[in-house]
Amino acid sequence: MPHAPRLKLKPDTIAEIALKYHVDQVQFSKQDGVTRVHHIQWGWMPIERYYGLAKLHDAIPVITKVIEGGYRLKAALWNIDVSFSVIGSGTEVPLGLAFVSGALLLSAIDQAAGHPELAVLDVASLFLPYGELYLFYRGIISIPGVSDLTGVHPPEGEPGSAEYRMDALEQLIVVARSALKGLGWFPF
Repeated sequence: MPHAPRLKLKPDTIAEIALKYHVDQVQFSKQDGVTRVHHIQWGWMPIERYYGLAKLHDAIPVITKVIEGGYRLKAALWNIDVSFSVIGSGTEVPLGLAFVSGALLLSAIDQAAGHPELAVLDVASLFLPYGELYLFYRGIISIPGVSDLTGVHPPEGEPGSAEYRMDALEQLIVVARSALKGLGWFPF
């Protein structure tokens, strides 16, 4: 049975392949072809794992764009000037001040209610992408009477259960859609 011809690659081609695919050695099998690769950083791995990492590597630009969109939304919302009259002065204050005060108020309420994890999440939402949507949601369900007007209610079920998380996610989507519709950013 004849052997497969050896590939004679130039050193610059080998360097290009190593830089592009992060692979410097390949293990072949006569029946299966390529079975393992030697990744420059993580060493030897099955080809299936390498392909999975390659797909994850392809998804990184999409993930970074989603995160970037969250911070762009944050910048747009925080820079909206809200004017109100304090003793006839007509002062303009950025909306970000309302987010900070609302997050601190919600954090204090959650801490007093014995939910320190929610209190930390309330403050962390000031720094996380799309944190304002979480603050809108938390503000709407915590104000008495507003949930009847908006149709948004506190999540049902035991906190931490799958039912509780799914209900909370559905309510967050409703709040996000209504907030974006109010800003004219949501078509339907």
